Amino acid sequence: MNVELLEAEYRAQFTPERRSELLEQTLEAYDRARDHYSAEDGADRQTFSFTLYKYIRHRLVKLGLAKAFGMDLRQEHPMVRLGVGPFILAAYSCGPSGEQLISESFPLNEGGAPQMADLNAFEMELGDVVGIPRALVLAHLGNVENGLEALYLAFPESRAGNRIASWSYTDTLYHRGEGGVSSLPPDLPPPTLIERAPLTLKFPAERPGITAA
Repeated sequence: MNVELLEAEYRAQFTPERRSELLEQTLEAYDRARDHYSAEDGADRQTFSFTLYKYIRHRLVKLGLAKAFGMDLRQEHPMVRLGVGPFILAAYSCGPSGEQLISESFPLNEGGAPQMADLNAFEMELGDVVGIPRALVLAHLGNVENGLEALYLAFPESRAGNRIASWSYTDTLYHRGEGGVSSLPPDLPPPTLIERAPLTLKFPAERPGITAA
């Protein structure tokens, strides 16, 4: 993978304005999901996770339909995909805590999420010089007690079975530290050689129930 080419195209498309808008929409979705959470009425972690999934989905669709900040809606059903220049973006929960390392945190979703790794593997078949990944995940980590704790943009690299198993490149948009909110510099791990994942380009229906960690 040509890391320099990937970073140049990524930075050109995911401008500070676009990254800030994605962060704002995710923070708002977490806040609204927390507002509507009621343990007295039987709400639990599963309830929060599903509500959060719907609220983030709704906000991404609105962004795409409005073509806000140059982002457009490439697909709405059965799963939401935003277009950002040549890139395709999807949102998935990767865990309940910002203390988790993003390098070890992946979506539990077994439908649309691993397809992102397949698409990137297909792009890499074009060659190590010109081939760069085009599919990336808005990877969020948080819980009902604290809301959003961490947010990353991450490129799936490989899958293990029906789940994403590694990232090739990640960028930190937000991280909540012990003393409050902090913004961290980009986390740009060096490229690693991996065994090509089998391509599965079919599109099964999204299963929201396993989208959240």
